[in-house]
Amino acid sequence: MSFPKELNGSHSYLAQHLTPEVWESLQGLETSLGFKVQDLISTGIKNPDSSVGLYLPDQESFALFAPLVEPVIVSCHKRPIPNEQPFDFPIESDLQDLQDGRILSTRIRVARNLTDFPLPSGLKAFERLEVEALVREACLELTGELKGDYVSVVDLSPEAQDKMRAEHLLFQEPDRFLIDGKIANDWPQGRGVFSNQDHSFMVWVNEEDHLRIMALVDGGALKKAARILATGLKALDEKLGFMKDDRLGYLASCPSNLGTGMRASVHAQLPIMAANLDQTKKMAVELGLQVRGSAGEHSDVDQATLDISNQHRLGLSELEILQTLSLGIKEILKAEEKG
Repeated sequence: MSFPKELNGSHSYLAQHLTPEVWESLQGLETSLGFKVQDLISTGIKNPDSSVGLYLPDQESFALFAPLVEPVIVSCHKRPIPNEQPFDFPIESDLQDLQDGRILSTRIRVARNLTDFPLPSGLKAFERLEVEALVREACLELTGELKGDYVSVVDLSPEAQDKMRAEHLLFQEPDRFLIDGKIANDWPQGRGVFSNQDHSFMVWVNEEDHLRIMALVDGGALKKAARILATGLKALDEKLGFMKDDRLGYLASCPSNLGTGMRASVHAQLPIMAANLDQTKKMAVELGLQVRGSAGEHSDVDQATLDISNQHRLGLSELEILQTLSLGIKEILKAEEKG
């Protein structure tokens, strides 16, 4: 197969690292599940404006297609791949809450995938349903403050879906990047949401990864969010088994979600920083953080509310990420006060 000319003019990490030489070296390679390099790059080929440009279809792809995948990983994380990914999920005493009325909410989420299945872009329809059934069963066995209910997206009316999305309880419908990467195949079959009673712990099933597991709390209660998430993760990992690599950490569909797979964020109402968004984003990067619109990636700022999160997931432990967020938020709050 000839080198994909569609990447000409693209600025994606895929386009940067898929040279004719790398392309030639990967021809003829195939994972034990039958995936080729073409399966990894379909979204980047069809969407030259992608930022990353590839999704991994199975665990074996990380090693088999390493001449392409590893340089993309380095570009995504802006740091070398560690010899060993550190893990240190904090207990309450390791963290300080963010005591400030301008912080509206705190969310910590991680991406996880089940060991015995392909990644979402490689799932067959029956496998996706199997993943959903296993996750549903495991979630419904949770007890105490994690006890809750599961709902499949196919059982929700369009009005119910809109309501849940407005309340940040349900993921968005797939965009063209997920569609062209085959992650959205058979939508909405096999997708669903588990939530405990007060919505402080949720599991999103078969969105971009098998699971997006998250804790969401009001205000800056970072310790509470970390405790809830750590408890839920431990219970689900024991029941399901998560895909993991010594160097790359928890494996995910997109190279940007490797390592801890963690995105810890706050929603903060900061009129001055929101009015100077470019400067705020630059400051955030210097603090190891990222600033986005109030609805996440590619969204606008609504009512001066910023979404502020960690920039790095690979090479840092969970505790280091949360400490970076805590220290960085304090600096941004000081800048808001100074005007």
